[in-house]
Amino acid sequence: MIYEKNICELKDYRPQFYNKIKAENLAKRLNFNVRTTTAKDGNPVLEIEKEQHLYRLNSMYRPLAEVKRWCEQYQFQNLGINVTMFGMGNLLFVCELLKRMKADSKLYLYEPEPEVFDYILHMVDMTFLITDKRVFLYVSGVNEKEFYYDLAKQTHWSNLAMQIHCCHPKYEEIFPKEYEIFCKWILQCDTTEIVNRNTGVFFAKAFTENSIRNLPFLLESNSIFEFLGKFDTELPAIIVAAGPSLDKNIDILKKAEGKSFMIATDTAVRHLVKAGVKFDCMITVDPKKPERYMAAPECQKLPLFCSLESNFNIMHQHRGKKIWFRDAGEYLTKLYHKFGKEFSMLKAGGNVAAGAWTICRTLGFRRIVFVGQDLAYGENGTHAGGGVDGVTKDVGDVILTKGIFGNEIQTREDWRMYLEWFEREIADCENKIDVIDATEGGALIHGSSVMTLQEVVDKYCTRKGDVAEIFDDMPASFSENLVEVKKELLHMQKEFQDLSFKTEEILHEADKALVLLGEKPVKMYEFEYYAKKISKTNEWIGKQSLFMLLLRYIDGKSVEILKNMNVVTDNVEQDRYDMVVMMQEYYKIVKVILKEIEPFVAEAIETIKRA
Repeated sequence: MIYEKNICELKDYRPQFYNKIKAENLAKRLNFNVRTTTAKDGNPVLEIEKEQHLYRLNSMYRPLAEVKRWCEQYQFQNLGINVTMFGMGNLLFVCELLKRMKADSKLYLYEPEPEVFDYILHMVDMTFLITDKRVFLYVSGVNEKEFYYDLAKQTHWSNLAMQIHCCHPKYEEIFPKEYEIFCKWILQCDTTEIVNRNTGVFFAKAFTENSIRNLPFLLESNSIFEFLGKFDTELPAIIVAAGPSLDKNIDILKKAEGKSFMIATDTAVRHLVKAGVKFDCMITVDPKKPERYMAAPECQKLPLFCSLESNFNIMHQHRGKKIWFRDAGEYLTKLYHKFGKEFSMLKAGGNVAAGAWTICRTLGFRRIVFVGQDLAYGENGTHAGGGVDGVTKDVGDVILTKGIFGNEIQTREDWRMYLEWFEREIADCENKIDVIDATEGGALIHGSSVMTLQEVVDKYCTRKGDVAEIFDDMPASFSENLVEVKKELLHMQKEFQDLSFKTEEILHEADKALVLLGEKPVKMYEFEYYAKKISKTNEWIGKQSLFMLLLRYIDGKSVEILKNMNVVTDNVEQDRYDMVVMMQEYYKIVKVILKEIEPFVAEAIETIKRA
């Protein structure tokens, strides 16, 4: 009865997980046994016997008292806490965690042993867990690949300090290798977010300036989603990056012309042009990428995959079809949806080659080939042609990794992060995409097959494609409702004025609230009046399209202010004061940024009017 009840709840509340459970065979292992015994106080104790060693996961005397003591080491008063837990046991520890967690907290519960999960599914009423929307449930062999991606979505630099990572007692001892991988996933999520934060801080102003100045291009551009199902996905998709090994086989790419979907990263474009290679399209992401990389006349009319945040100077000199594949905040998503068209945020990784991978994967190509994807130092530099990207090769920067020839080679921390990103992406494809590394040098990308580029050309570039024709035949996204879209973009001028007015309003309300908090006794009814006004105005501002384009710049300049925004203490009055001060300081930054971007808004408005 318990099993049927749990299965029924899974089917109703977690249908995708239910379907995966039904599809998997949670078979029992040799030398592994799960059972329940009873503690002195009558409560259940879970026992696991593995390789002739018995592990008790609960106290044999007072299991519930043990659970409460264990949970007391964690604090749950902050807002937006992410809790990750390794091992579910018999759910006693999980149950107590959920009792202490707030409504806005989330629990990412990972069970490394499917047999334990199967046992609990048959023996313990799990309905409290299954129906709790705060819980994300993962089981090894069922949906473990989703753990990293789900946690990454909810990990932000502003909540890193509020995360709780815990391990069910004894699980680390029973499953040491699995626990090591679990901890590595969490570390990767945190490290990636820290890198993203630092990148955001560095590029923050450029992100915003480019996003606003690039808005006029929306009138004549396309979305990647318009090309779904259009290309012959049996053609190999060749991603050409500018790693040092590109010098070895760049001429062979000429044999793949017209027989592949060849996309060049911005840094590789000039090398391909110089070598006389005719590629199909290009990609640029970096908001500060030097325009000289893509200045060759031969490439100016080729399709360009880009983002609103891409360098405006590159976008301005380019005369071909622009195709959006990344959103800026949610600006593009909202705009496209408003006019009944598809757009959504894609996982673009941290560099331009990762963006090219995302493009090829989204378009549905079944074979993706890496060329020039070294992710490591070459003999003469970091890029093709002996180029060096400005990062010094100090001893402390060098990390050893396995090369494609089995030898150890030198890489950097950022390249290793990209390498691990690619490996996770390849694993996530579940053998649906044949990934080939034809770089002929550099780091080994696990999950890919190593081939020479000549072997790839001989084996897979055997049929003609019509890539250019498909790009040429696609009308601009908003060609049929150009007037309405133009009107929508021009509304940015009023949004800017409204944002400026509302920012002043919040600053005025914050001043009033702080004065009230300084009086003794505090007139709480008056303070609450201003606090609600601040909250309401802040909520309104957050919904404005233009504000979405400013958000990365604002966040970049507000790191120190926002890092404690979810911290809650036992002093309610102090928390109220700190929150108002934080809002005041935040909107002082907004005011400065609005002044900075005013010329770019005016420029974009005038360009749109002339279009």
